Amino acid sequence: MSQEKQGGKMAVIGDRESVMLFRVLGVQTVAAETAEETARAIHRLARDGCSIIYLTEALARLVPEELARYQARTCPAIIPIPGSRGSDGFGKEQIQSNIYKAVGMDLQ
Repeated sequence: MSQEKQGGKMAVIGDRESVMLFRVLGVQTVAAETAEETARAIHRLARDGCSIIYLTEALARLVPEELARYQARTCPAIIPIPGSRGSDGFGKEQIQSNIYKAVGMDLQ
């Protein structure tokens, strides 16, 4: 089933190693290494109607302003994921922060 038939497009932004598997699975990928490349990729994917953008934690740490800009919007959802070297905890921190904002308490 195509991404569009499942309810919207999704993409992954990360270093080449991290996005390789997603590309093999047919997911749109963008290789990026710098904050500037990452920000451009996020904006382009958002303009192209991407509803979910998975972003490696290492790159997410480089673009806090972009994450904040899109956090107030319903689309695209930008979700930090571990990269090829594993998790550094940033994705978990983001989820916990969002839960705290939503319900007013830490659910650890």
